Amino acid sequence: MRTLASIAVLLFLTTLLNSVNTQRLSVRGGAPIDQPPYEVLRGYLSFDVRQYLPSKWAAVTVGPFANVSTGLQSVKSYFDGGNEQQVRLARTMPSVISLLMPGAFEVWQYMPFAYQKVQAPTPLQSSGVYMKQEPITVFAATYYFSSDTSPEKLEYLANLFRAILLDAVTDEYIVGPGYLYANYDIVGQIAEIWIPLLPK
Repeated sequence: MRTLASIAVLLFLTTLLNSVNTQRLSVRGGAPIDQPPYEVLRGYLSFDVRQYLPSKWAAVTVGPFANVSTGLQSVKSYFDGGNEQQVRLARTMPSVISLLMPGAFEVWQYMPFAYQKVQAPTPLQSSGVYMKQEPITVFAATYYFSSDTSPEKLEYLANLFRAILLDAVTDEYIVGPGYLYANYDIVGQIAEIWIPLLPK
């Protein structure tokens, strides 16, 4: 059961993050950008339990967090035509940094709709990029981010959301390991922390 302190913090975060969601909707008013479809299984104003459908992502395993920027560049290069067919791909959102095992980070980029059901351009072997396609259920919380996206900051945020929110969903789900950081790279510097959930 939540303590009075955790309820107060939850209400504060809900108010804060609800304004973030409003801002995020307003900056999407331009040309549509492909994003992975999902179903909201449970909604909490600014927090969702989401089921992402089996979608195709370009991914690269980078190991320690220090190599994440290299992984992001590898995926960006693939989208910019660094593939065997030299095809440039349309911009998509989000970019995801995934930590599902200690010290083992992955970088994901959602593939455009045009390549979700057909063969994607073949990554260069030297790039380390590969395709992954699997469903995932997450507890997602939106927040403003700063230039500090250190592993310590992301770990702190992930633990904060776990401590405050997970008693709301553990009746149906088992909390999975690690976290995912989803960067939408739009005006307003908005990102999400995803906590993986497994059905009981």
